[in-house]
Amino acid sequence: MPKGRRKLRKHLDLPLPSDGSFKRCVRNLGAFFFGLLLSSVYAGMVLFIQNYSLWFCILSTITIATFCSLGMGLSLRIRATVLLMIPMICSKEGKNFVLVLIFTMAMQGPLANIMENFNRAADSVSCGAEMALNQTMEMVEKVKAPLTPIINKIKTISKNIKIIADKVRKLIKSLIDTVKHIVIQLFCLIPSYVVNFIKTKVAAPVIYVLNKIRSEFEFNISTTMQFEMRMNQSKTLSQVAKDIMQEVTLEMEKFQEVFGMFGYFSIFIVFYMYFRAVIYKKHYLFYDNFDNVYITNGMVKLDLLRASQGKPTLLPLEPDEAAKYISPCSIWMSDAEWKTYHWNIVNVFRHMLIVLLLVLIDYIVFWIFDMVRYFLQGEIIARSPTQIKVHVNGNGYASAIFKDIVTAFEVLQTSNVTVSSKKCAIIPSEPDYTEYFLIGALYGFSFFIVALGNYIMRFKRFICACYYPSRERVR
Repeated sequence: MPKGRRKLRKHLDLPLPSDGSFKRCVRNLGAFFFGLLLSSVYAGMVLFIQNYSLWFCILSTITIATFCSLGMGLSLRIRATVLLMIPMICSKEGKNFVLVLIFTMAMQGPLANIMENFNRAADSVSCGAEMALNQTMEMVEKVKAPLTPIINKIKTISKNIKIIADKVRKLIKSLIDTVKHIVIQLFCLIPSYVVNFIKTKVAAPVIYVLNKIRSEFEFNISTTMQFEMRMNQSKTLSQVAKDIMQEVTLEMEKFQEVFGMFGYFSIFIVFYMYFRAVIYKKHYLFYDNFDNVYITNGMVKLDLLRASQGKPTLLPLEPDEAAKYISPCSIWMSDAEWKTYHWNIVNVFRHMLIVLLLVLIDYIVFWIFDMVRYFLQGEIIARSPTQIKVHVNGNGYASAIFKDIVTAFEVLQTSNVTVSSKKCAIIPSEPDYTEYFLIGALYGFSFFIVALGNYIMRFKRFICACYYPSRERVR
């Protein structure tokens, strides 16, 4: 280090003048409690806003509290550096930290709630489909149960009737053959002109009557049973839906974990801001042109003194100089501050649109699923997809009797089947409105940083001027 700079550092490291030991003790005690207050603010942020683990909050808070409270109470250097960190909350780094915090809350809040609602919807749909399939199969079995013994009984009766009909048919056929034989043998002796008359008037009516009797025992009974229930699957519908949603959730959890880890960098961001405060103080002490764009009261007094002595003055400034050099208490911004202001306001609006889209999607998804739950509180009336019909073919008296019996049992299959849908009704996850309020409050703080950050950043020079007045006079 050069000899001149080493002498300057020795001069600047002198403690501030004190009015007495009592005031110095009060000042140190106030700095100690102020460090505890800053640590409490950090603890509340990581515990209640970011919802991190209790052990992480305890360890990080104890570390920061020990450094801030003891450091500010015992060391002027640390006190000045910590006080420089407060205006830096309204700097670009502070704004970016708040935006990262908001996006982390959006990933862990609205986006996680969207995925939870879709998971519940998938479970509800798979449950309903599986329940409908089970109840349909149950209804088919109930419809089939009373008809099966009847069909079997009809088959048995038809076999017995067929046996009897075959016997009657054989008897009638033998009677017809016998009548034909007797008639032919009887009238062989009668003259031929009498034979034709006998065949027409006697044999033909007898054969017709016997054929008519036989036709009453001729009928067919056919039963058709078709059950096309194809169950070719290795998993149930609910398992398939859960597997699909699990894969989607695993993909989304990767992004949630990545963004969630940004929140654990909060303690590192605190250390980074402390490091930036140290760098600012160093540049303030050793570089005259660093952040030296303010027209202070000391400079105004010096300029008036030079004017009274007839020497050249700096004030008033030229128009191009007025855009660069401003008063610390001025409401006007310099050109550099205007550029920073415009960029920050655009960045915050762009970030807010993304998070606002997530919040709207979260609420719309909940509203749609809640309306579905409201309108599907009743029961579903369904019909069995499989019907059984027994057809009886024939025109005789026995066929008509069996047709009436079968028609009476077909009424069992035309009734409706009631499927209860309340068991699988979707219960959507309601958004956390408290988290919405916190996100809105943080965005309000972001706009506060953008609007007033440039003015608050001017306090960094004021803090350094209070702790290093000799350096301020040199600058």
